[in-house]
Order: sequence, then structure tokens, then C-alpha cells
Amino acid sequence: MRKKGNGLNSGIEDRYRPNKKNRMVFRILLPLIALVLIGIVVMLERNGIQLEGFTPGVVQDYTYTEPVEDDIRCLLLVDHAQSAGKVITEQMTNVLQSMKVNYDVFEAGEFSFAQQLDSYDHLIISFPDWEVLGDSVRDIIYWVRDGGSLMNTITPEPGPTLHMISQQLGVEGGFNEFAGISGVRVLDHRMVGSTSKPLYELIADPAEKMDISLKAQISEACEVYLSSEDGAVPLLWHVPYGEGHIVVTNMAMGDKYMRGFLSLAYSLMEEATLYPVINSSVYYLDDFPSPVPEGDGEFIRRDYGIDIASFYSNVWWATILNWEEKYGIRHTGVIIEDYNDLVNGPFPKNESTSQFKAFGNMLLNNRGELGYHGYNHMPLILQGKDDEKRIGSYVMWPSVEEMESSLKELSRFSHTVFPNTEFAVYVPPSNIFSETGREALKEAVPEIRAIASFYVTHANAHGQATEYEQEFGVAEDGIIEMPRIVYGTYINEYDSLMAMSELNFHFVQSHFFHPDDTLDVDRYADQGWAKMSEWFESYLDWITTDAAAIREQTASEMANAVQIYDHISLKRSSDESSVSADLGGFTGEAWFLLRMRDREPGETVGCSLEQVANGLYLVCATQEHIEIRYR
Repeated sequence: MRKKGNGLNSGIEDRYRPNKKNRMVFRILLPLIALVLIGIVVMLERNGIQLEGFTPGVVQDYTYTEPVEDDIRCLLLVDHAQSAGKVITEQMTNVLQSMKVNYDVFEAGEFSFAQQLDSYDHLIISFPDWEVLGDSVRDIIYWVRDGGSLMNTITPEPGPTLHMISQQLGVEGGFNEFAGISGVRVLDHRMVGSTSKPLYELIADPAEKMDISLKAQISEACEVYLSSEDGAVPLLWHVPYGEGHIVVTNMAMGDKYMRGFLSLAYSLMEEATLYPVINSSVYYLDDFPSPVPEGDGEFIRRDYGIDIASFYSNVWWATILNWEEKYGIRHTGVIIEDYNDLVNGPFPKNESTSQFKAFGNMLLNNRGELGYHGYNHMPLILQGKDDEKRIGSYVMWPSVEEMESSLKELSRFSHTVFPNTEFAVYVPPSNIFSETGREALKEAVPEIRAIASFYVTHANAHGQATEYEQEFGVAEDGIIEMPRIVYGTYINEYDSLMAMSELNFHFVQSHFFHPDDTLDVDRYADQGWAKMSEWFESYLDWITTDAAAIREQTASEMANAVQIYDHISLKRSSDESSVSADLGGFTGEAWFLLRMRDREPGETVGCSLEQVANGLYLVCATQEHIEIRYR
């Protein structure tokens, strides 16, 4: 047995073995060392020094391959005499364009079914009264029997024509009177978001009903994807007929949230359907950083016994940092330099920058991003031209030159406070914007490459939309449009439905809220921050659980993703063994959703995939030709 102290190793062991005194000193020094390190980081941030690593705010200029054209041809059949189908036709048109479907639009009364229908693979009927089809409905059914695929966009009205083909639609009984429903239930986890939340209420009071669907008893051959809240009324189903397929939509809703359901319906027309998506999740902090309000907030003082500034620093911001760590969020904050209401220059410079530096640099060093919101919170709307967009106490701008002057001051301020930062994204104050403001923005701050406003606007007392409503894409002037989907800490049923729809349509999540939500009763401040943050965490839990594959990004990264999505084109093909696509407008990476009706994916070529719902897969293409073979 070797004695202690013998040999070279034992001497080293003795020298470095911690004794009780050393352990005590270590325990005392460790928190002090950590405190010093934190202090260094905070000092760097307060002095405008960003830590090395991630560079935010960079929007790429991509080189794209030549576009391709799809071989699959789709006919969208409309009847402009039926006003009930107009709104849903607008939504369906957007869905086809977004899914990069090659389609033609014809009036039902002007189309020769016997002579022209064989030129198409898919037929979409986008009006409720099928009597306008007359005997042509027989031609449609024969065409389906021989291999065509048929779907409708809105609940058909009962009548002789519908009754004549109800069996082919999979209906064994009913389909001649309306049934009241109050919600939509997604069956068997067939859509992203439906695992944790399968039911989406359509009206605030579930006891009330909407007569937007027909009672129907359907055959066992039908595969039901959506039903009413209680399962009594089928709302969307697929049924084979001969060599073809029929997808029946049994609900009449025209809001944008129908797009997720319409893309589901269209994807069921083939054994496997591939369509491009954005794949991006972004969380915005509007009015952040901005001047912190002085004094007390009623509900902050009630719940925490501190003033607003202390609450922002010690409570609100701690919650934000916790969310970033827990959920992987990388916030995008948009800067307000001053809360004055000046619209005539010269515009005073804000010299109080310490809080801007502290908050902004902590956000940046957590791999977040900063963008522009405004010199102040006055929307870029011109007096005498954009008067219909004015709300509340907002002051309108007297000239384009004053708009531009304020934006240049905002840019000067932001680059001074955050000298190593690029600013690529603009969020309009209160999401109010105008064509005049757009031109001023491009002239004054050409570094702005993207605008993030609203996906769905709200009408004023005169029925006019004051907010700037967007669609995902690249505008003709090169500005990238990337709307926010939901907002605030309380996500109601309507917003949940909109969020779920977008997860299945664009595979996108986009949310914003403000620090001063905690001061505004209209934004639930009276409920207290503890309750507000609890509400919002339930939304975060839902997104991270049911859409775990989505990429957490900043706004400029979403801008890049939208560019790729906007330019991509695909030439689809399929056979008994696989589904494939040749890609155009390709940059080296693109994202798709793949719906498989009855098959399962096996080997892949030029891509990888991940299951995101029952029968639905997220596909990442890395080559211009991709193929997914069936098991």
C-alpha cells in the first residue's frame, strides 16, 4: 500500500485537494465573482457596447434560380351574381396564389364543362347555390369518376342539384336544412395547433349558434377532418369517387382564418400535396426601448408598491428575460425616441439615453434585434390626404418633408445609441400607415427593408379600416411585407383561431405587445401583470408544444424567410411510389408543408422532413429537385 506523499502524483493531489477553509473561501468568492461579471456586462450595455456574436438587422439580397411552372392545372369556378361567395372567393384566390397553384378563374355560366373540364386536374366551386350548374353537374361528377378532384369553398345551399349528387358527395341523409354550430373541432390532430387545442369557438357565447352548416349523415367512406364543437355536424371531409376525389366544405365563413381550413381542403385533393411556407416565429416589443413613463401606475402600485420605472426594470423586464430563456424567444424591439406630439421641426434630440442603452443592448446581447417605430408615436399620415386614417388624439403631419425630417432624427438617434446595429424593420405607430408615409419612409431611411403591421385590420365608426393591412410577400417597390397575426397578453378565441390558421397556411407565428399594456385598462392592466403574464404564457406553451418545429427568429430573419417564400416556385409530380418537385426561384434552402392523405413518408432526396401534425410534415429543401418516397 502506497504511503501518502509517495510519488509525483500524490504531491499534486495534496497540493490541490480543497480543505474546509478553501471551500469556505470559494463559496464566498463565487457569488462575488459572478456579481462582478454581471456588473461588467451591464456596464458595457449601459455604455452602448454590444457583446460580440450575432449581428441583427441584416436583410439579404438573394440570387434566385429561374422560375418553373407547375403542370397541375386548377379551375376556380365563380358566380359573381352570388354575393355570398364573393368574400370566400377572395380568400380562396389568396390560398391558391400562396400555395403556388397554377389556376384559371371562370364564371360558371360561361364555362363549357363538356368541352373544357378535361383540361383541368382540380375544380373548385366557390359559390353556395349550385342550381346555376344545371345539368353540367353531371359532367362534373363523370369527370371526378374518371380521375378529377373536386372541392367547394362554402356550404352549398339545399336544392335539386345538390340533392341529385349528394350520394357522390358522401352524404347518406340530411343535407337539406341548416344546423347551428358554435365552434370548429379539428379531429385526430390533423392540423398544427390542434394537439393541445382541438376546439376553436366561433362566438363568445357557446350557447349561441351560427346557422352556417348543413345537417348531414355521411357514409363510412368519408374521412372527416373538421366537425362542429360537439361532433354532431361534419364540417370538412374527403370521399373518394371512382378514380377521383371530392372534398366537401360544410361551413360558410369568409374571414382570413378560413385560409388555414381552405389550404387543408385543397391539400386533400391529391394523395400528397406540397406547398411552400415561411417557417418563422417572431415576437415584437412595440415602443421598446422608449422613454420610460415617470410616476406611478395605478395597478402597478396596487400590486407591487413601486413606481413605473422600478416595475419596468425589476419586474416586467425580468419576465421578458425569463420568457426568452424558457421559450427560446428572440425579441425584436422597435424604438420610439420621444413621446412628444410634434409634427413640425426642428425635432428635439433626446439626450436621456441611459435606459435606451441598458434595455436595448441587453435585448441585442440576447440575440434580439431593434427596428424603428417612430421619432414619436404620431402615425405617418398626411393632413388633407389621409384624414380617414386619423384616430383619437393623434396629430397628422402637415407635409412629407416634416415626416422625413422626423425619421432622419430617429435614425440619427438610433445609430448614436446603438452604433454597431443595423435597422431593417419598421413598425407603424398603432399600425396606422399610408402611401404618403411609405414614400417618406423610403426616402428618409432607405435602410428599412421590411414593414410589419397588421394581418387583420379593424374598422372605425365609419366602417373604414384605419390600420395598414398586409399580406406576406415582397411588394412591387421591394419592401418586404410581414404582418403581425396576434397581439397583447390575452389571446382570445378569435385570435387563437387566426394563429392556428396561419400555422397551417404559412407556418408562421407573429405577435406583439407593449410595455405600457400594464398601464391600460383596455389592455387588461386592471387584471395585474401576474395574470397578464399567466395568460400569455399559456399562448407560449401552446406554440412551443404544438409548433415545436417552427424557427424562433428576429424580424429581419423573418424578412429573409418571406423573400425566399415569395420567390419560390415548384413543378409538382407524383406517382404510386413518391411525390416530388422541381424548384424555381431557389436560393439554396426553402420550406414546405407536405400533406399526406393515406401514405407515410420514407426516404427523401434533396430534403429532410419532420412531422408537425397527423399526416402533415415540414419539409426543408436543400436542392433544386426534391423527392419524398412513400413507405
